Amino acid sequence: MSNTTTSERGRRALKLEEGDVLKAYRCPAGRWTIGVGLTKTSGVVDPKPGMVITAEKSDELLSQALALNYEPAVRTAMSGALQNEFDGAVSFHWNTGAIKRASWVKAWKAKNWSRVKSGLAAWKKGGGKVLPGLVKRRQREFEMIRHSIYPVPVPAAPTGLARIVVPLGAAELVYIHFALSDQGYDPGSNVRGVRKEAI
Repeated sequence: MSNTTTSERGRRALKLEEGDVLKAYRCPAGRWTIGVGLTKTSGVVDPKPGMVITAEKSDELLSQALALNYEPAVRTAMSGALQNEFDGAVSFHWNTGAIKRASWVKAWKAKNWSRVKSGLAAWKKGGGKVLPGLVKRRQREFEMIRHSIYPVPVPAAPTGLARIVVPLGAAELVYIHFALSDQGYDPGSNVRGVRKEAI
């Protein structure tokens, strides 16, 4: 039987990937965003400068966006998916909007797991560049889909450091330090994170 809604573990994994920001901000593409990466195109909220929502409202908007935009498409593309497969596919579709054209879905139907893995891994670019964060996200989505291994919450940041809501490796943190420094922000000297003030 096909699972037609995202599980609580799937929702938590999605929040780990996207973050859950309760004050409107501009995303890297310049669009006003709030909650779990929701922009006006989500159809459930129209973020404006200064907008603030509660955690409960963010959960409500997440449920609405899943039901309106994401779960129906995954349900259609992956009929008969197990819960972990459905949850991983929702994470992929939330990030890419490409569940209907992704080659890995056809491989999933054939249970060709090596092609599922390579097909997911191909979706690693943003703005024409390979993004390390997307490479790791696709790996986590494969682990969820294939092995029912869900991402785990990130430990709390040491005092004075910004909370990082997605898992990052040491090399990625070093890159973030350099990038912030190049823009004139002091990320601090602690290699475990970035100063709150810099963010």
